[in-house]
Amino acid sequence: MAADGQALAPLGRAQFFVKEAFKHGKPIGAVGTGRELIEAAHLPSHVGVVMGDGIAEKFATAVAGHRFHERDVAAVPA
Repeated sequence: MAADGQALAPLGRAQFFVKEAFKHGKPIGAVGTGRELIEAAHLPSHVGVVMGDGIAEKFATAVAGHRFHERDVAAVPA
């Protein structure tokens, strides 16, 4: 069973999980309705966040980079 971004988007715990990953500089990828969860989290920057169809290569490159320390995470409450 796949995670449904539309169902997860309004859930505070799901948004917190995404914000924590963002704040720790981890790459984030979303396809289909998963984009709704990422958008609901209101992340201040899209550095290392890959969304859309056909993102496998871009996301693999982001994962290979390991962390994105250049993100502005001051506004992320996680």
